[in-house]
Amino acid sequence: MMTITLLSCSNAKKVAANAEQPVAAAEEPNVLINDIWVAETIMGLRFEPNGRNVPQMEFQVGENRVAGNDGCNSFSGSTKTLDNKNLVFGPMMSTKMACEDMSTPKSFQEAMRSTASYKIDKLRLYLYDGAGKEVMILKKVD
Repeated sequence: MMTITLLSCSNAKKVAANAEQPVAAAEEPNVLINDIWVAETIMGLRFEPNGRNVPQMEFQVGENRVAGNDGCNSFSGSTKTLDNKNLVFGPMMSTKMACEDMSTPKSFQEAMRSTASYKIDKLRLYLYDGAGKEVMILKKVD
């Protein structure tokens, strides 16, 4: 009887110890992306850091949300896929202002639609399409 009690206690400790183990970092979305990012390049086009109408986005990892401005219109939506490597944006809502030059917003939206993966390096967020081609570089500002 004492052996059964001791075995039960030792198994309970193992289960409790396993329950307290943190989730492996590889399974959690990269929390470094949870910030505000300003576009430096979109499809190869370079932007001035303090220029007017520079696209930006803010990730809210805990809610699977992203919001920002495409250089003309405000947008918000979801991240369909977000882990330590992959990023796919979900459906987006946007205001519908007509700006003088719509080329930047169109390029920004196209880059977001084609994004399949990312990396963060030295306060820069690099977005890549499904073929691994760089579509956008953003700089952390917050």
